[in-house]
Amino acid sequence: MNLQSFKKINKKSPLPDKPGVYFFKRTSPPTPLLKGEGKRGEKILYIGKATSLRSRTKSYFGKDLIETRGPLLVDMVFKADKLDWQTTDSVLEALILEASLIKKHQPYYNTREKDDRSFNFVCITKEAFPKVLLVRERKLKINLSPEEDSPKYQAKYGPFTNGIQLREAMKIIRRIFPYIDAQSAKLNNIEFYRQIGLAPTIGTKEAQIAYAKNIKNLKLFFEGKKKRVISNFKKDMMTYAKNREFEQANEIKRRIFALQHINDIALLKQDSSFSPLLVEEGVGGGDVVIFHAGTKLVTNGNLLTNGGRVLGVSATGKTLQAALDKAYKAISRISFEGMYYRKDIGKY
Repeated sequence: MNLQSFKKINKKSPLPDKPGVYFFKRTSPPTPLLKGEGKRGEKILYIGKATSLRSRTKSYFGKDLIETRGPLLVDMVFKADKLDWQTTDSVLEALILEASLIKKHQPYYNTREKDDRSFNFVCITKEAFPKVLLVRERKLKINLSPEEDSPKYQAKYGPFTNGIQLREAMKIIRRIFPYIDAQSAKLNNIEFYRQIGLAPTIGTKEAQIAYAKNIKNLKLFFEGKKKRVISNFKKDMMTYAKNREFEQANEIKRRIFALQHINDIALLKQDSSFSPLLVEEGVGGGDVVIFHAGTKLVTNGNLLTNGGRVLGVSATGKTLQAALDKAYKAISRISFEGMYYRKDIGKY
């Protein structure tokens, strides 16, 4: 596939400026065949995620591809003759969908691009109050039979190839589905994590039942069934309201809103289409504006917004690195707290 054929694809069926997952495929494989490839049929060569499907896929046809992605993906693009995609509501969901599809299809160039031992998995333990852990693939018994595979885990999701991005994703997820991890499981930590909304109440049968329901919804989310999760939440909210437990009902309402308006700016900064727009260094220090590529932004002080949603920040520091650090710190804070800029009152 070359730039001309990509333009034909984009003209016939324009790629959206939305998050999602893309598939480089080939329909008529030449000789020699790739490992596990049949003589006929469509073959997925590579699966990737994108903040903007349009911008991300176009980047594979730039002159600097070999410098930015290496010779392996140059070879992949050369052999591909078809491009498909699937949109998602957020970058977070694209990250989860990508991992699920890589596990299902095992694309040749995904497995060649990175050593399997460095892949990350999200694992849920088999306990009365299950832990949600990030585990390296080398620590999982992947090659055993299903009956023997990872007996300490009830579920595992992955592979996730970017550890930093996965950790940022889990911060967002934990605000919606509070869970116990290795750190909060420590006796002296659990109450602190519970009070800041990152871990559940434990110790009673009722708490165990409620947490089991929370883990069930978390598993549904990782399986791409967000609509079912929202439906479950709405039922719970109505039950709490009917029983006049308004504090619990309001908490469920907050989670529904968070699911329907996932604010994943911290993930955008890890994506190649989310990058510095303006980087200037002078005698007094540095200035930086970080943005989501392809999106028209309006500047409100240090915030860059679109339709009221914060999509970027600008910052100034004594040095260029200080400005960058300040900008990325602001992005992480906005994502963690799920903030939106209110144009009507000038606050967020």
